[in-house]
Amino acid sequence: MAESSFSRRELLRSAALAGLLLPAAAALSACASPAGGGNPGGSQAPATGAKTATNPLGIAEDRPFEVVIFDGGFGDAYARDIHEPLFKGKHAKVEIKHTATKEIAKTLQPRFAGGDPPEFINNSGDNAMDFGALAQDGQLQDLGALLDAPSWDDPGVKVRDTILPSAIELGTYDGTFSVLNYASTVWGIWYSKKLFGDNDWEVPKTWDEFTALCEKIKKSGRAAPFTYAGKHPFYIYETILTLSAKIGGADVLKNIDNLADGAWKAEP
Repeated sequence: MAESSFSRRELLRSAALAGLLLPAAAALSACASPAGGGNPGGSQAPATGAKTATNPLGIAEDRPFEVVIFDGGFGDAYARDIHEPLFKGKHAKVEIKHTATKEIAKTLQPRFAGGDPPEFINNSGDNAMDFGALAQDGQLQDLGALLDAPSWDDPGVKVRDTILPSAIELGTYDGTFSVLNYASTVWGIWYSKKLFGDNDWEVPKTWDEFTALCEKIKKSGRAAPFTYAGKHPFYIYETILTLSAKIGGADVLKNIDNLADGAWKAEP
């Protein structure tokens, strides 16, 4: 694989940041694996409209604009009821074709392979496409012009100044901003206040207190001290990796990013 700024931990962070991308239709190779090459099928990029301050990506007014949304925890009402009507308010002539699915990769990989990807994809969930492979195959649209365009409700403020700097960093691959993350999630561990009160368990404030309480709960036989949603086990990656870095430092995560030998068997 070629050298890339893509962090493989992006695959694990997909639960924390739901990604949006505008793919370039010029690249045809399937995105199941990063098997190199731009535009192997020789197709032409889709026709675009005039690029202006209010239309920095040159979305054509006389062509359907296809939107595919991951139908997960957020659902797709935010797109249907808020985003798309806002868009139509400024681009009334554009016909929006809306689709929602829980299986993004399964649904869209054949479209990419056939040179007919949608204009807009909410690429998220446990069946999301690999952003690194898409970037390496040249299948993502350069969104740099969007960052320097005026924001939606204040022309005096650029888009880049309305979003978190980390969203720009996470959406940049090989120096090109091509993925716009729209949701930043705060992670935490929840507990039952009633259960704690019934058993006189104090809420821990340090990690040592937490592990000691886990032992106490385990010995009580009343409940498992810690669990997570088995239906979506990828959520536990964030906790595992955070704790690993806390114990062993940032190199633990860097070795995982670089697929170093034995990275997943490291003591932390």
